[in-house]
Amino acid sequence: MTIEMNIEKMQHDYEMFKSLCEKLGHRSKPVMELLNHVEERLVTCPSAERTEYFNSFPGGLLDHALKILDSSYKLVKAHDAKLPRESIILCSLFCLIGKVGDENHDLYVPQDNEWRRNNLGENYKFNPELRHMRATHRSLYLLQKFGVDLSQEEWLAILLADGLTDDTRLYSMREPTLALVISSANKLVMATARES
Repeated sequence: MTIEMNIEKMQHDYEMFKSLCEKLGHRSKPVMELLNHVEERLVTCPSAERTEYFNSFPGGLLDHALKILDSSYKLVKAHDAKLPRESIILCSLFCLIGKVGDENHDLYVPQDNEWRRNNLGENYKFNPELRHMRATHRSLYLLQKFGVDLSQEEWLAILLADGLTDDTRLYSMREPTLALVISSANKLVMATARES
């Protein structure tokens, strides 16, 4: 099985992503430094390792992030939530940037076991060179590594983007509105993809 690349879509998504990053006020500079550092890796990064999950193809992460942003805007508008636009953009686009990997290594590497690719739908496998951590935790790590200043609400929105997990249950019923919007947008994007 060969993974197809839609170069035009990947380029379009990256240009859109990049132009949105330029609208982050004083944080645009460190965000652009992060982007420049992971640029090629981000452009080709999948959003998941297996075909049964969402966007397991080159460019899947960019597509996923832009869809989270679109859904976040819709949720904010539908509920007349008063949230800073910069925060919505930053958290939507970067809540899963940890799926790129760390500052030096990819999280996902091509699956070299043909049987696993063909029978289990594993397009990728996790890179054994990386320390194990959740994608949202690695996202926070990368943002701090490049000096991107986050408010407490933004930090929590990124931490909780995948919803409540065993290690984040203590935030239940205490999540800031921004965290609820980002998490809900992410879940909406994945649920919509499953129905397609």
